[in-house]
Amino acid sequence: MANKDYIKTVVLNDSLRESFFHFTGEENLINIQEIGLQPRIGMNSNGLEKTSKIFFSKGFDGLLQNLDVWIKFKFHRAFNEVDGYCFYKGKTIEERKRLVEEWGKEFLSKDYLKDDEKKEKVFEKIYKGIKTQKYLLLDLEEEIDFKYNDIDEIKEYNLEEKNKGNSTRYLYAKEMYGNYSNIDSNIVDKWNMHTLPNCGVAKEKISKVITKDGKDDALSILQYIYINYRNKEDKYDILDDFLEYSFKRDKEKNINMDSTINEITSSSISNCEKIVALNSLKTELILSNNNEEKNNIENEEKTSNIHKGVSSYLSLVLIIIACYIIVIIGYIIYKIN
Repeated sequence: MANKDYIKTVVLNDSLRESFFHFTGEENLINIQEIGLQPRIGMNSNGLEKTSKIFFSKGFDGLLQNLDVWIKFKFHRAFNEVDGYCFYKGKTIEERKRLVEEWGKEFLSKDYLKDDEKKEKVFEKIYKGIKTQKYLLLDLEEEIDFKYNDIDEIKEYNLEEKNKGNSTRYLYAKEMYGNYSNIDSNIVDKWNMHTLPNCGVAKEKISKVITKDGKDDALSILQYIYINYRNKEDKYDILDDFLEYSFKRDKEKNINMDSTINEITSSSISNCEKIVALNSLKTELILSNNNEEKNNIENEEKTSNIHKGVSSYLSLVLIIIACYIIVIIGYIIYKIN
């Protein structure tokens, strides 16, 4: 079986500013390395998309806009009838119906952008989940792989429904797509482009994006591009708030780990006891992180029915976390000895 690490990599740099990026789950990398990206109709587009295709964003600006829309999409699924993160668990049918109706009004009025409690709940879920996502660089050619003036079938459908007097989907899409999209045109926006119908991407034309210090998770890529390349004139609905939250969470995790390690190493216990305590901390952190990721995956599965690759995904998460913590704690144990 192919190893996901065999996918060639490309380091983020200025020359990629107008390149094409695809956002995917870590569990998909093995299949992508073997057969490339295969066109399909996404589970959230059944009945709306007419043809199979691969979606991607153009440039760093398109990548950031895409994540702004994706976060809003996650919000909407979290609080509408899908209940994507099981926030309505334990609620009666009547309570759920009332909450979903209230959410619809809150979403269309943009009041959700001011709801700190909702934002923190969803941001934490996204913060944990996005670390298992990857960005792929696609080597695409205009008119062969895609067209800039291709049709966004979702926008086209919403416009058709609006013309028939049903503007509900149009209004939701208008909020979801953001002010960087032309919602009244059926032409694709640069954050939501796609290949030609039934056109995939060969594995030879795919590279995994990494930062200069070797990080390959989508959050690290997103943070790096946001800090170094974002267009200051672009206005996002919720991306700024999420990234501020992610930087805060990164800092908290580092401070908590450093504080605990320092407390152990500076204590008056023997070196042998320090080693035991550090190893215990290592085990505790591995199990804690693994359980958090497992719970997050299980909640997503309840609403999306995506079961493929979960076991291998969990194993990979465990290995990555273990390696990171073992390096840190191993070094300290070495210094103690």
